[in-house]
Amino acid sequence: MIITISGMPGSGKGTIAKLLSKELGYKIIEFGQLFREISAKKKFTLAEVNKDKKLANEIDKIVDNKIISSGKKDKLIIDARMGFHFVPKSIKLFINVDPKIAANRVFRDKRKAEEFTSEKDAYESLRKRAEFDRKRLLDLYHVDIYNLTCYDFIIDSSYLDEKQVLKSIMGFLLTKMPVTAKRL
Repeated sequence: MIITISGMPGSGKGTIAKLLSKELGYKIIEFGQLFREISAKKKFTLAEVNKDKKLANEIDKIVDNKIISSGKKDKLIIDARMGFHFVPKSIKLFINVDPKIAANRVFRDKRKAEEFTSEKDAYESLRKRAEFDRKRLLDLYHVDIYNLTCYDFIIDSSYLDEKQVLKSIMGFLLTKMPVTAKRL
């Protein structure tokens, strides 16, 4: 089984991917991190890439080809916005979040690749990033990453902690796993 996780910026998809990996014993591939690493190698910050459609598309192509090749494996969790599209036989999860709550989380998290001066700054940055990603990926692949009909399971993490989100997702996944693979 392959699980793809997508979601809104600040929804906790990376955290949940790591927890699922630990719970299931699956390998995890974090394509957001790969995107950031490629950006850094090209001497660009994530903010700069998110303003340059051509550069973002170039990096996306590299990342997306890696998603496609990864999708041929088993017992894998793919943390990537386009994972559901490039690995159609995966179990597709989407984590939603209220944008204000996402901004608060990201601002408190003090991520190295994203520096914000305030929660308001984080909110605006995340809003612009979500808009930019949606439009860019619609133009590039004709796929709306925020069209919830593309996903098998959708959860809103706004008022849930990571354990509650994990428990809900595990409950769903247990209905999709072969009987011999279900955990007690």
